Amino acid sequence: MNRNYLELRDAVLQYLQVPTSDEAMFTRNSTDLILVATNNALRTAQKRHDFNYLLHTAQVTVDPSLGVDWTSITNPEGTGTTLRRLECVFLVQDTGVLPIRWMTRAHLANEVLRSNDRSVAREWYPTDAVEYVTDQYALVEGNKIYIHPKPDTATTVELTGYKWLADLAGNTDTNFVVEFGFDWLMWQTLVELNYFTKQFVARQEGNLPPPTQMAERAWLDLVDWDNALFEKQVHFLD
Repeated sequence: MNRNYLELRDAVLQYLQVPTSDEAMFTRNSTDLILVATNNALRTAQKRHDFNYLLHTAQVTVDPSLGVDWTSITNPEGTGTTLRRLECVFLVQDTGVLPIRWMTRAHLANEVLRSNDRSVAREWYPTDAVEYVTDQYALVEGNKIYIHPKPDTATTVELTGYKWLADLAGNTDTNFVVEFGFDWLMWQTLVELNYFTKQFVARQEGNLPPPTQMAERAWLDLVDWDNALFEKQVHFLD
């Protein structure tokens, strides 16, 4: 299909019944307000749902003292990636990657306390006692990741998480939401655009409210489609 922003913009203008001669009403100081509304809609989508298309893996080097910013990382090939949410952390070794637990400082404190409690219990129930704290953790503080306990040298880890989509910028720009969620993006762009233009104002004369219900129905279809991408292909062994 190869749908793009220009097609989306034309659909929005057509729905609003805006003639070509009046398109300038959606531009302020050379800023395309429809484009702003579309990118706002895309950000809303990414905050509401973790799309499989945005799952990303990259390796980074963690400084022993300074850590590393996990939200803005550069792949070995030099490509920059902005992660939105962290899912997994793996320790990179010569033989492959080893999953390690990641947590906040508060969670780490609780883990240590639980480990101490189990160490005491081990004297009474040695067969049931299990060491609770693993050798290494990824300690997450805001946008930074540190390795705990603090190593002597830099550590390479592999991060898996959901990245942000790049904003649309030009008429030919596209992404998987434009391609596969065109209907939702059109309706949601109209909703976002209404904050700028007040095109839809509920009044007794009969003006319609923004198409929030149509946007929500299309949203559910888009999420169901994304979930089915993997759910129907994953097989679990009993």
